[in-house]
Amino acid sequence: KLFEKTKTVPVIEIKAPAASNEVIRILKGSNQRAVVIAFSEQVVKHFSTMAPTVQCAWICSRFPANCVSDKSRIDYLSMQCRKLGIKAIDLNFNMLSPSVINALQSQGVAVWTWTVNDPKVANLLESWGLDALTTDSLLERAK
Repeated sequence: KLFEKTKTVPVIEIKAPAASNEVIRILKGSNQRAVVIAFSEQVVKHFSTMAPTVQCAWICSRFPANCVSDKSRIDYLSMQCRKLGIKAIDLNFNMLSPSVINALQSQGVAVWTWTVNDPKVANLLESWGLDALTTDSLLERAK
């Protein structure tokens, strides 16, 4: 209930799959809008199935070794989003390029990144049309 009367949308990272059902129960019993993120494909698929009204994003830290071109990377990420039933993906910022962002967004997938603490890198990624960015240095971004 902490953020129910504000425009703030909490982002909840699920690190322990066993916590998923409790988080779903809490969110379903609340008017609070929230976003759930997880590295675990199992957790993301569980959320997209059991709580389809809760926005969920899969956190991805690297491409498979066979994904070397932007096309193969876009195909892989698109397939993962379809397989997991999600419309948002949270990628390590080193995985991003303008073509990856544009292709995913054209398919209705929001593209987020984590953890960008260098303001110059953040500005570059934002100029590419990134949807959301996680940072540990909010004050540096405000300058």
